[in-house]
Amino acid sequence: MKLEILEGVAEIYDLESFLDFCRSFRAVVQPISAEVVISRRQIEFAVRKALESFEKGENIAKNPGMEILLYTLATRNISRALEYGVREGLNRLVIVILGENEDVEEAVRKMKERIREEKVIGRSVEIEKLMKIFDITAEEIEAVGTEKIEELVIERIALFHVFK
Repeated sequence: MKLEILEGVAEIYDLESFLDFCRSFRAVVQPISAEVVISRRQIEFAVRKALESFEKGENIAKNPGMEILLYTLATRNISRALEYGVREGLNRLVIVILGENEDVEEAVRKMKERIREEKVIGRSVEIEKLMKIFDITAEEIEAVGTEKIEELVIERIALFHVFK
């Protein structure tokens, strides 16, 4: 299984058409709003845990892409998770592409035609928003500092994996 993580900006005029494009590949292609991604490590950890849940038959979602989105946000609530997928208009996106080598390479190549590659991970993040999404308290931030928020987010994903 090969994992690629693309970062970029995309203007989405027709959401359903873009989602159909993402679903057209043999590889899993899951766009995620960069506003909820603090680091590549967060995505890599979420992907690993989402795949584990499928292997154990403990998945919440019916497809791996949605499971990855749920894990990225550490939530069981699909509607809530979809708020941080992709929407019409200008999007700063992290695009998770997962599958066999040649399938991933094809999806990466075609996706790069649809987005303007740009570093967006960690640049669109608001600490207050992450605190709300991941139920991180002000006391936790005070204890460890904002520079440790990545660890707190990953901890929430780990706890989600154990207690979902």
